[in-house]
Amino acid sequence: MHVFVPVRMELKDFECSYFNHYNDSYQTVNLKNAIEIHLELMCSLYVEVVKKTVVTIYKSNKEKQSELLGKVVPFEKMLGGCGLMKVKGTGEYIIVEYV
Repeated sequence: MHVFVPVRMELKDFECSYFNHYNDSYQTVNLKNAIEIHLELMCSLYVEVVKKTVVTIYKSNKEKQSELLGKVVPFEKMLGGCGLMKVKGTGEYIIVEYV
């Protein structure tokens, strides 16, 4: 039989702390880091879905495939830790690599 006791929680800045009554431990979770990890995962998932969709739809048109996949590269680099800036008026992107 399990007895459920209300969880003691506290919120401050981007941290959430709680007390686990089952093993008498006090845990702190950094919400900002958790959200950043989640967003990075979702963005990389979207990029992979776009790439797979382009390859599937343009299976017989390799030129169109390479053209569209080339447009995804700046976003992949951005996810890898580079900056991405859009040039005003041209619609092109500049990739800024941090050293």
